[in-house]
Amino acid sequence: MVALILLPVLGCVSAARRGLPRPAPEMPRPLPERAPSPAGQGVGSATLELARSLIGSAYRYGGASPAGFDCSGLALYVFERDGVALPRITREQADYGIWVPLDELAPGDLVFFSEPGAAPHHVGIVASKPGEPLRMIHASASAGVVETAVLSSAYWLRRLRFGRRVRRSARVEGEQSARC
Repeated sequence: MVALILLPVLGCVSAARRGLPRPAPEMPRPLPERAPSPAGQGVGSATLELARSLIGSAYRYGGASPAGFDCSGLALYVFERDGVALPRITREQADYGIWVPLDELAPGDLVFFSEPGAAPHHVGIVASKPGEPLRMIHASASAGVVETAVLSSAYWLRRLRFGRRVRRSARVEGEQSARC
C-alpha cells in the first residue's frame, strides 16, 4: 500500500530532478487560441514592477491591499492597477485569460499551483522572461509577498500546473468572497 502511495510522488520527484515541469494530466489541455506574444496585448512590465514594489508586504488571509495580501488578493490588486479586473479567488483566476505553455511564460503572466487532482489553490505573478528559470512573485502564508525561484523548490515544482496570460481589455463582473 505504501508503495502505491509513493509511486505518484516519486514520479514527480524524478520529473523535478530532470527540470521538466509538466502540467498534470488531469489539468485542462491547451485552449485552441494561443496567447498573444509577450510584446502583444498581455500585461507585463507595469504589472511586474508593481508586484515587485510589494515584496515584503505581510500575508493576510483574504487580504487584497498593501496592509496584507493572500495569493489571489495580490494578483487582483496588481492587475486592477494595470487596468485588468480579475476574479477574486484562485480557482476562478485559473480559468481567466489564455493558457500559456510553461516554457513560454513571460513577465506579468499568472502561474498556478495545486495538489494532483485538485483545483488550483495558489497563484503567482511570473517575474522571469521566457528561457530563464521560472520565478514568481506571490503571497506566501509563511513569508508574506516574496519572489521565489519555482524550479529550485521541490515544493513548488511538484505543484506547478499551468500559466495564463491576461489581456488588458479583460473585465470581470461582480465581486467574489472566497479566498485562496
